[in-house]
Amino acid sequence: MTTTAPAVTRIEPDPALLDELDELDAFDADYADAFRLQARPREDARTWAAAALRGAEARGGLFATLVWRGVLGLRVARVGTACTVAGWRVAFETPERVVLAAGGGRMSGRMVFDIDDVGLTWTTMLVFHRPPARLTWQVAGGAHRALVPRCLLAAERALGA
Repeated sequence: MTTTAPAVTRIEPDPALLDELDELDAFDADYADAFRLQARPREDARTWAAAALRGAEARGGLFATLVWRGVLGLRVARVGTACTVAGWRVAFETPERVVLAAGGGRMSGRMVFDIDDVGLTWTTMLVFHRPPARLTWQVAGGAHRALVPRCLLAAERALGA
């Protein structure tokens, strides 16, 4: 019997999701990307989000402090704060979807984790409030796009999907 490793692919963000968030909280994204993990999720979307973002909480939230707060200027809460996942505020939640939100002076962000019967989609969206934010993301975005597939695969291993 042959088994295949879980696959993560970059996909186009769902336009309906972008429109839905814009209508929900006037979040008109300047940047969006999405990654899809083919798996059979047994856990809810929030559990997947927490597993995927677990690395940001390591060493007392060093990644959150240096990258999210420092480089990107996002206001994320401290590790373990109620109603957050990895410091990002839970803005909306159902078993199939969790929307995480973080504001900031330079930019604001949303991370959306959607699950269905055959996989998980992680969509990241940003609104740039100041011109330097776009330049910052041009540099940081490459690291983000490299890390997301690794984070999803680590979550899949941790959750045993």
